[in-house]
Amino acid sequence: MTKIATPITELANAIILDDVTDVFYRSLVYPFFLRCDADERTELQAVLDHKLELKLGRQLHWTAALTSLDTVTHKFSHFVELIHSHKLDNKHLDKAMSDNYWLKPAFKKAQQSMDLHDDVARRLAAPSVQERTNELVLQICWHYFHSQMTEISQDILSRIFILSTLFVETAKDLAEQQEAEVELDELYQLALFNAYPMVVLLRLFDKAMQSSKQDMLNDIGMENQEERQRIEAYQPSADILLSFFTFDEFVKPHVLESLNIPNNMQSNLIIGQQEMTPACRIFLQGRTKAIREMLGNTMVLTQAQMERFKDQLGIKFQVDRSSEASLKHEKVLSKLLAI
Repeated sequence: MTKIATPITELANAIILDDVTDVFYRSLVYPFFLRCDADERTELQAVLDHKLELKLGRQLHWTAALTSLDTVTHKFSHFVELIHSHKLDNKHLDKAMSDNYWLKPAFKKAQQSMDLHDDVARRLAAPSVQERTNELVLQICWHYFHSQMTEISQDILSRIFILSTLFVETAKDLAEQQEAEVELDELYQLALFNAYPMVVLLRLFDKAMQSSKQDMLNDIGMENQEERQRIEAYQPSADILLSFFTFDEFVKPHVLESLNIPNNMQSNLIIGQQEMTPACRIFLQGRTKAIREMLGNTMVLTQAQMERFKDQLGIKFQVDRSSEASLKHEKVLSKLLAI
């Protein structure tokens, strides 16, 4: 059955995020794009923006299966599931390596970046307590997806993983201050679970952007090189990805459920907040502190806004029930929100 196409920017208009979270997402997206919706755009940009908005809006109809919409993501998600269900033995590892060409170079790059000298693939198949397993998986994840994205998406992906490391380091400091018994690798695990849904969305965005350009290229003859070059050079409005990222926390429970990650291991307050582990609470405190300090020197947020965010875990949001998006698209939004 064909799903009704809804622009992602229209869907995002129904969500009102808390001030700090909203600015955080904007700081993550805007520096990497040349324009936003406030800027003038050419006719070609308008057409391609609309194509991309529709493609991304359509993805949210498949919220429960987001990790299966793209082969690259699906294969890596299965790999992560095997690791965290403790089912990655040598047999499963060999099959994963043969089925997924991009895993081996990601292993090699992760080994180099962590200055490891053993076979990291076999390390994952038979981990011990001191093996930095989740830190390694986080590194593999970054290298794996980085190798299969366009430049803008690569830059944003790098930023996501820099922030993930910052969240871990801040949480580690908080654990020491609070004398809480939290394993460092457990914080890396939570950093992976926290970042992975956004990585899934970024990969879908990147793929949809390339697909939108290819759809148009298919209608342009090879003799019209000037027009083809304009299409190839297209870069979308930053607000399209910002709108897609607005749903990061809302798709998180669905993405992690597809990996068979139990609620009490999810760094998320929208679902499962009553079962939060001490490590999860420390991680979320670290994330809040890191974001607050990162945005503290900007002139965008007031001191009162920053103070309200001080003890906040996760995000706070409202559904604008009066908005046209909320009224028109309640069916797709209800898959993500309690409306």
